[in-house]
Amino acid sequence: MVTFKGFPAVVTARFECPKCGKKNRTRKFRAECTVNPLNKNEDGSIKSPAEVLRQSQVRAVEEMDKFLVKPLCTTCERGLTYAERNGLFEERRNAIRCPICAGPFKPEDTCASDITEGTCHAACLEGSPVVDLDTGEEIPGGMLDTYPYSEIMDQEAALAGGPAPSSTTGAVA
Repeated sequence: MVTFKGFPAVVTARFECPKCGKKNRTRKFRAECTVNPLNKNEDGSIKSPAEVLRQSQVRAVEEMDKFLVKPLCTTCERGLTYAERNGLFEERRNAIRCPICAGPFKPEDTCASDITEGTCHAACLEGSPVVDLDTGEEIPGGMLDTYPYSEIMDQEAALAGGPAPSSTTGAVA
């Protein structure tokens, strides 16, 4: 007999609805993975309960991140037409994400460019050395060039990649 023991995870998003302006909205996201003979690690061993719980937590956070690309309160989301709702879900699904943390970019995010990864959240590159792109040598005390994601979001969507780092500096992850 095969046993499937579930390990649920729930995360809560707090947001302001951009459509109606309601503050302090919340939405819960639940994911449940199971310990079972089919849920295995790369080495072929069956995942432990702790590994499965972590897997559930990661999936719940992924769902929350998709929602937060364009959050709407339940009332506003229910008021959408079928076509508008499909467009919203498609926009959330296709959000451009940071290659370091995999979180979606939002217009207000502060970003920096990495010479190998492209556009990243500036916080994800914190502590990375800054190098001279012509020589490849680290610039002691060099500061990351940062910019709001809103400055490049149209470019990112068109290219589905990051802008080139500035000609003199870039972070090395």
